[in-house]
Amino acid sequence: MTEPLYVSRATLTTVADLHRRARIVTGVTLDLGVHGPIKELFRLSPPRELPLPVDHVVAAVGGCMLGTLVGALEVRQVKLAPGVLNAEVEGHHEMRGGLPVLASVRVRYRMKIPAGTREAVDRALARHQEKCPTAATLAGAVAIDWTAEIEEEAPVA
Repeated sequence: MTEPLYVSRATLTTVADLHRRARIVTGVTLDLGVHGPIKELFRLSPPRELPLPVDHVVAAVGGCMLGTLVGALEVRQVKLAPGVLNAEVEGHHEMRGGLPVLASVRVRYRMKIPAGTREAVDRALARHQEKCPTAATLAGAVAIDWTAEIEEEAPVA
């Protein structure tokens, strides 16, 4: 076995009934719990609704795909102003063997790009998913797709 490039670490504690807290090695904390249809499916009554662990997985896919896209644009010398590239991410769950499982993740980008950069942006979009480590980790288990709404700035006269 080869040495790992990176080892992810987290410590989890029970805060209350269905409330768990994960502390990632960087010091960031994530609160985990249940809400919505999952709460109803398992007839749970948490004192307060909190994100499911899988909600963080869905956000991680979107965050990694967005970061990979930003890197791909940077390599292609496409400079975006702050706030002009955003992503909305949805995780779609289905029942398998009596368990709710994450079946697919859909990432929807909205971006405003500089004039004359469309070809480079299209190339970055075409390759970014295959270069995303989180998407690659889930490949074969979770279908991942994306769409992009692109507005190109008018050329400067």
